[in-house]
Amino acid sequence: PSKINPRIPADLNTLIVACLQFDPDKRPAGMFEVRDQLSKIAKQMGLEEVDLKGADGE
Repeated sequence: PSKINPRIPADLNTLIVACLQFDPDKRPAGMFEVRDQLSKIAKQMGLEEVDLKGADGE
């Protein structure tokens, strides 16, 4: 992803690449892990509040 957009933070790039791994053992364990990592990345980017709703909008 960072090859397409070099402004993508390294941690976000790493998470995206991990989510796209063919081997399930190399992917995040579940959506809670992805959510937690996204929240951490957002805070590192200076975003105070992040609303991470589920697929159903809640």
